Amino acid sequence: MSPSAKILADNPEVTIDISKIPEGEAKRVKWHNLPVIVLHRTKMQIAQISKLNSLRAKSQLVTSVPDPIGLIPEYRSIRPEVFVVYRWTGNAVQCGSNYTPSLDLYPSVNGGFLEMCRGAWHDVAGRLLKQSWLEGGDLPIPPYKFLTGTTIVIGPADEHV
Repeated sequence: MSPSAKILADNPEVTIDISKIPEGEAKRVKWHNLPVIVLHRTKMQIAQISKLNSLRAKSQLVTSVPDPIGLIPEYRSIRPEVFVVYRWTGNAVQCGSNYTPSLDLYPSVNGGFLEMCRGAWHDVAGRLLKQSWLEGGDLPIPPYKFLTGTTIVIGPADEHV
């Protein structure tokens, strides 16, 4: 997942005002020509994250891309209410994950991500809940930071949170 030098130069960072994303909704953006989802998690989604570990498909499965430094491990984010994640797991970009407010697989789960081609499900922290193929794992997280209380910037690639 290393963008070319030209892509890095053309797209150094993306700034997003999260106050414009209602709770429980997600916004799609592109950073380095890769799809990224910014989710404004609800209080219910935040509360359920710790309970979802028992639903994990295989807790030893993680993304091959390490999480950026500075995330709260339980939430895989800097702040519990905002989740920034690549929309794909490393396979074809067109087979990325889409955010859905409810998971049909787990009716009591409030929101998650469905991988369109493989049928895998991830929770609102991007952790794998249901695996459909042998490979796969948690959704990767791009580097990002908060500029203000409501503004985040994704990138640049050489910076950590």
